[in-house]
Amino acid sequence: MLSRFALALPWIVASVACGSMYGSLAADEFAEPSPIRKQGSVDGRLLIKAASMAVEVGDSEEAAQKATAIVGEVAGMVERSAATQEGAVDLVVRVPEAQLEAVMKRFEELGDVTRRSLTVTDVTDEVVDLDARMKNLVATRDSLRRLMERATSVQDVVAVERELSRVQGEIDSMEARLKSLRSRVSLSELRLTLKRSQILGPIGYVGKGVWWAVSKLFVIRS
Repeated sequence: MLSRFALALPWIVASVACGSMYGSLAADEFAEPSPIRKQGSVDGRLLIKAASMAVEVGDSEEAAQKATAIVGEVAGMVERSAATQEGAVDLVVRVPEAQLEAVMKRFEELGDVTRRSLTVTDVTDEVVDLDARMKNLVATRDSLRRLMERATSVQDVVAVERELSRVQGEIDSMEARLKSLRSRVSLSELRLTLKRSQILGPIGYVGKGVWWAVSKLFVIRS
């Protein structure tokens, strides 16, 4: 049979969580704004920006080198670089959010832009919620550690260790998620595809001229 200590553990954990929740809310009323709220924010909102571009260039490898240099100048980084069989180069870079628009404009100067997109995702509510939940879990974990010191039987120790392991697992998961969100807010992702411009040979130019002439036959003039 489980001891009274073990049977009461779920109630103890719930009480600690509720108490820590009200405590954290009271503390938040007087807390200084978190530094993360200033990164990638508009009116205090936390925004994840992700951009995508395709540019036709004369030499894709040379353009990739220039793009890499541009990213380095703004203290960004190249996460992935891959060349395709068609001679194109795909780059995935991360740049400071404040520099994203400037980097995109400089990428436009590499050649002819054929695709350009920008998506913005607001993660403010998720970050605030995770912060609050993690504070509660940390308080619960600390209380469980104190309970562990008072446990007197093997059953009590096992029950507290099981609950402590579960709570710590949730804390680790939330910390990883918050770290990922903070990184994506401060460093925007930009996917760049550099394609070699098609160079028409003599036959190609002849075909293009024939098509232009034929198209004029169907123009109705007023």
